[in-house]
Amino acid sequence: MILQWLRSLRQQHPTMSSAGIRRHIADRRQQRDQRAATRDALALDAMRSDSAAEQYQRLDAEVAELAQQVQMLEAALPRAEQQEAEAARQADAKARTKRMQDYQCQTAEAKRWADALIARLTTGEELTQARTLRDALREEARALSRWSDDVTVRRPLNPLEAIHDALALRVQRIERSRWIGSHPITLDDKRAAS
Repeated sequence: MILQWLRSLRQQHPTMSSAGIRRHIADRRQQRDQRAATRDALALDAMRSDSAAEQYQRLDAEVAELAQQVQMLEAALPRAEQQEAEAARQADAKARTKRMQDYQCQTAEAKRWADALIARLTTGEELTQARTLRDALREEARALSRWSDDVTVRRPLNPLEAIHDALALRVQRIERSRWIGSHPITLDDKRAAS
């Protein structure tokens, strides 16, 4: 009888989870308790009648069969829980490995992007050229200041300072980015507009 039950259980649930085993345990216990209660209610009648005694014996066999099924299911439960826990650990490890690989790919891509951007920043050669332009404009403005009151002569353009101010503005925006959350970082310098 137990072998038939096991075969039908395997056919219905070829890969039973620990939750499924727990449901079957609860179901079998309930059936066992109901049959035991019915059997016990027949005890007095079984002592007086053969048909009641046969029914009592049949119910007693069913109670024993259900108790054996519960015992087997309870014995199988820890192993099922262990297998599920191991499968969950392996799936978690695989997911973490994949996430780490994705992160490393994102990091490499971000580094390539940042390196390309940094390569486009002002070079030392360009800064030297800006200084040379500044010095030339100052020299010419000094010569012109003897007879001209033009504002561009009194305050000659300083390309090196303009580059410095633009870079300083970017540094300020980077430093302030921790306070603005996910809002875009803007470079609209109100001082430059005035």
